Amino acid sequence: MSEWYSARLLIERTLEGGKPVKPLLEESVIIFQAVDRRAASKKAKQLGRKASHHFRNVYGEPVRWTFREVLEVQEITGDNPTDGTEVYFRWWNNPSERTLRMIRRTHEEPWWT
Repeated sequence: MSEWYSARLLIERTLEGGKPVKPLLEESVIIFQAVDRRAASKKAKQLGRKASHHFRNVYGEPVRWTFREVLEVQEITGDNPTDGTEVYFRWWNNPSERTLRMIRRTHEEPWWT
């Protein structure tokens, strides 16, 4: 029987040609099914590699998104994901004020408020 898992993937964008751009990393959380933890780890890597893709932007420059690594894999508890199912969590042991600011920080204005 398969269980549900979540994985945090790290994906990097590079822009070939044109002016130099700062590195851009995407941290992506995906969910999937696997029969056990070992299979989940393997599948997370496979799904990460499938996330790699390339295209030309509106200026005709080649853009490449490249899978870098699996940061974490977690089992999702419960029978099947439904509204409100927790798919990812992180514990912060005794966080400092600086850590709390970092946790809350977004790179864009929140769209969900």
